[in-house]
Amino acid sequence: TDTNFLPGGALENYVYTGESYIGGQGYNGPQPRAVTLSSITADYNLADFAYALALMDIVKVAGNAPDGDIEYLQGPSGSTIYTYTVTNNGEVAIDLGRGTPTTARAFGLTDDVCSPVTYVSGDTDANGYLDKGEEWVYTCSQGGLTGMVTNTVIATGDPITYVLGVPVPLQGADLVVTDTAVVSVVNPSVLISKTVYGGHDSGASCEGVEVYNGATGAPVTYCFVVTNDGDTALEVNVVDNDVPANFGPTILQPGQVFTYFLETTINGALVNTAVATGTPVDENGDPLPDIDPVTDDDTAEVTVPPAPGAIGDFVWYDTDEDGIQDVGEPGIPNVTVNLVSVANGINVTTTTGVDGGYIFANLPAGTDYLVTVTDANGDLFGTDINGAPVALNLTNGPQSNP
Repeated sequence: TDTNFLPGGALENYVYTGESYIGGQGYNGPQPRAVTLSSITADYNLADFAYALALMDIVKVAGNAPDGDIEYLQGPSGSTIYTYTVTNNGEVAIDLGRGTPTTARAFGLTDDVCSPVTYVSGDTDANGYLDKGEEWVYTCSQGGLTGMVTNTVIATGDPITYVLGVPVPLQGADLVVTDTAVVSVVNPSVLISKTVYGGHDSGASCEGVEVYNGATGAPVTYCFVVTNDGDTALEVNVVDNDVPANFGPTILQPGQVFTYFLETTINGALVNTAVATGTPVDENGDPLPDIDPVTDDDTAEVTVPPAPGAIGDFVWYDTDEDGIQDVGEPGIPNVTVNLVSVANGINVTTTTGVDGGYIFANLPAGTDYLVTVTDANGDLFGTDINGAPVALNLTNGPQSNP
């Protein structure tokens, strides 16, 4: 019994390996022949039977992704180029539909999503057949991809041999190999909302307001709400150097919201910005290749009311009538001083003390004030040196002294 005829073996054809002539043709290597044995008993030892090994492999990749990895594209839609590498790992050539047809059947590559699949290179002897050891490369371009796309390529080939230089199909089934590639179009997005409110309550009053007005030293709470509103997981970091309120990294799944707060005190007026950065990651937390991080920012403002001002503080005898309070010029007691501010509805009076001093305190800044003086004796006209009532604009800084 010939050991090549094993159960389940794929016998493609007979290969003559004897030293005798058959049909008048001399032996010229392991070429397939139509072997005729006139007597099995007599001729069996003159011939041997062997497998004609036909093997083919295909590798399909999408874009820059290695074989077996997902090609990630940044949405909302994307395009990619599929690359197919077909290798002949066997002992006989394979008809992939590029040479002279050896049968009426069609061979080649078909993709269930992308078309057309186009031959690029690899036929080193340009004979149109995938010879032993050759690698052929094909490509196919596809656009308008959305979401997760998995597609399969099917390579169908017919094993052949050459008889007197003519390609002849070997007996047996066609070679069929497949491979898949996956493209994922992702739409990463992150949102951050920053607000502020007065007081400390462990963040119970979050969210606050965009602008809060409070006195220096007063307690305030900043609120931060970070949302993954995209379709892929993000590793999120938040930077707010003015407060500071840095946070992260943490993984947020699509639709997940994370809220945190910072309690502090007011140290002057401040407009500050929090910046959230989301790096798209896979299920292992590794960054997705070729996908850019996404960012968002938001501001919150704390304003501080201006410190109250004062107008004062002396009514005196200008003995040399130069309009300047000189050393030794005495104050005038019991003089009525009137202060008017129409904008703030202020109309108040006071009386100078024994030294001629007076003061109007706790006045809003930035408002025009009118100061006049009168006395019972009629010696004062309540004017400046030019004969006009004293008009003042109260600002932050030193007190005005009419």
